[in-house]
Amino acid sequence: MRKILILVVTAVMATAGCTVAPQQPPPPPENTTSVTLEVTKAQGTVVALVPVHINGKGPYRFLLDTGASISTIDQQLAKRLNLTFTGETADVEGVASRTTAELVRVQQWKVGTVALDPGRMAALDLRQDKRGVAGLLGSDVLYDFGHVTIDYRRERLLIPTQSPSPN
Repeated sequence: MRKILILVVTAVMATAGCTVAPQQPPPPPENTTSVTLEVTKAQGTVVALVPVHINGKGPYRFLLDTGASISTIDQQLAKRLNLTFTGETADVEGVASRTTAELVRVQQWKVGTVALDPGRMAALDLRQDKRGVAGLLGSDVLYDFGHVTIDYRRERLLIPTQSPSPN
């Protein structure tokens, strides 16, 4: 009886034009740009990495960190990219530590294909990070977009498309 019921349900669905194929993810909403994330889960921790280009080089793997009040870059990478050290410092706090970091100025950078405003980042020694993270993209940058959507399941960051400046 059960096999007959399954066959009948399948036949009715096929006749009605229904399919059982896996659903494709919906396209990003209008007026947004989708940036591919690399989402990893290890030891109960989920992290999202985004591709960041700086001065036309990269992509570099930056940890998407909405809790970071200032974006950071590895000191050695900042030097290789000839970023300008401003002579200023900033206090940088993590969950279990606090340190002072030198600030660098970045003129041209983007996350995925989305250009970011010039700004400053804290330069820290990130060589001990086992994931190969080159920096953190923090809330100081994400705030400029008003809102972003982090879609962990589809591994994408949705960023509102900036409207062109009026002439």
